[in-house]
Amino acid sequence: MSEIYIGIDPGFTETAIVGLREDGEVIARTVKSRPYQNIYDRIIGLKTMVAYEIGEVINGIGRKCPDAGEVYLGIEEPMGAHKGNGAKIGMAFTACCFAANIILHQDDHVYIRKPTQIKKFITGRGNAKKDVIIREVYKRWGFETDDHNIADAYGLAQMIKQEVQDDGEKKS
Repeated sequence: MSEIYIGIDPGFTETAIVGLREDGEVIARTVKSRPYQNIYDRIIGLKTMVAYEIGEVINGIGRKCPDAGEVYLGIEEPMGAHKGNGAKIGMAFTACCFAANIILHQDDHVYIRKPTQIKKFITGRGNAKKDVIIREVYKRWGFETDDHNIADAYGLAQMIKQEVQDDGEKKS
């Protein structure tokens, strides 16, 4: 079985979704919300679009791999999302959680990680700048992108993959 690992970097304007398989196959998508909508319609639309794209990533990777296994999904948790733009990112995070729930129907396969945890996993430092994350993602895994959201989502997918594999080794 070849498990599927998905990382999501939620944002109110753009949400990055990256799926990868153990054999190295990668699919990356960006969902853009519609800025002309009111905030509530925008969040509902984001949830719907993210759910659709998660399904597309799973189907795209799974279709190319007949022995596709379980799906493990990580979502980056916003820090300090209480007011202003932070509150909007918090709403985007909530929309992504609902989208994951619609698609997966398995809470035990959804992982929530803080940005500092993801940055530390990718770079060794919990406060790395966006350009450092992009560079380290390329250096560590050979995945090239100029989009810092995609780099974050890719690093998160790798992080979840590592955690799941480590957990499997402990259980065996």
